[in-house]
Amino acid sequence: MLAYVYYTEKPNFIRYMFVLSAFAMGIMSKPMVVTLPFVLLLLDYWPLERIARPETEDGKHRKVSWFNS
Repeated sequence: MLAYVYYTEKPNFIRYMFVLSAFAMGIMSKPMVVTLPFVLLLLDYWPLERIARPETEDGKHRKVSWFNS
């Protein structure tokens, strides 16, 4: 989750790949990590407040890749 918070501070491709690889390694080591996308949605809602702001409408679309993997 710290990698995701790091990514939200300044989103770019390298940080996204870091988060995605951490998620993939987590899935390989423990199946319970499947719930991580829901935790990230909660993290976006509170404390990052990215879903509540109108300028982050694409924030919902960024999570689609997490649910498809």
